[in-house]
Amino acid sequence: MASNSHFKSQMGVWNLLLKFLLFLINFGIWVLGLLLLAVGIYVQFEKTFSDLQLDDVLTNPAIALIVAGVLLCIIGFCGCVGALREVFFLLIIYAVLLSIIVLIEVAIVTLFIVERDTLDNAVEKGLQFYITNYYDDVDLQNIIDSLQTTFNCCGVVEPSDWEENIYFNCSSIAFQRCSVPFSCCNPEEGSNVVINVQCGYRTLSLTEGRYLLNIHSEGCLTTFTSFITNNYYLVIGVAGGLILFQVINLCISLWLAIDINREKKLIKVLKQKEKQEKHMQREKDIEMRREEQFTRFHNLS
Repeated sequence: MASNSHFKSQMGVWNLLLKFLLFLINFGIWVLGLLLLAVGIYVQFEKTFSDLQLDDVLTNPAIALIVAGVLLCIIGFCGCVGALREVFFLLIIYAVLLSIIVLIEVAIVTLFIVERDTLDNAVEKGLQFYITNYYDDVDLQNIIDSLQTTFNCCGVVEPSDWEENIYFNCSSIAFQRCSVPFSCCNPEEGSNVVINVQCGYRTLSLTEGRYLLNIHSEGCLTTFTSFITNNYYLVIGVAGGLILFQVINLCISLWLAIDINREKKLIKVLKQKEKQEKHMQREKDIEMRREEQFTRFHNLS
């Protein structure tokens, strides 16, 4: 009996620690969600919320941030309140959402390992979309410029991919015709050099001496694929660690949900037992009163 009581006491301490750990983790997720939501709303308000379409979630970075922020806030809220207040259905919602995310991540990692060509094709289509719509959204500009600057690349497969953009196409009447963005240019020596935004001017023109002069010759798909290949095990390790972390959170939430549900059932059984005992005691009292009345009546007679 004493050993059983000691075991229950230890389980209570572990449950308390798990609840506190789950609360802290999801509080961080909730704060991160609020930050992403605030940044996304700020960036979108700098433009406009009008004429938004469903595909903007994938093509508009601001909307993607807002969607990600809302999702993280919901997950963080369910995890925090569910763990702190021991709300069973919030923990179940948290576990379901986390399970969906884990399944999606596992599918992406599996696709990365087994079907690299399919994933490369998806990345290629995304880069082509960004290049084609380069001047349509300032956020798309920043993304592709950052990508080309970071990976020292230009275009998807080669610099001439920029001709897919109506402004950079050599048949265009725009000033940028037969040119590439400044992010395609080779970095100049010296860290304090002012960026020459016209360094890519006419570098796609075959009739001028500036053809492919001082710009990156490799496409971003090639350099990105090389980067992934060279850091293959690191990428798999990071992805696996992230999935493992989420699976641990999922297990903790399910453990707490099961424990909470078990406690509620136990409390319900105890209340029913207490109610039955009170009912039985009431019947005993009534029976005793009847016996007393019968004895009195018998004595009087």
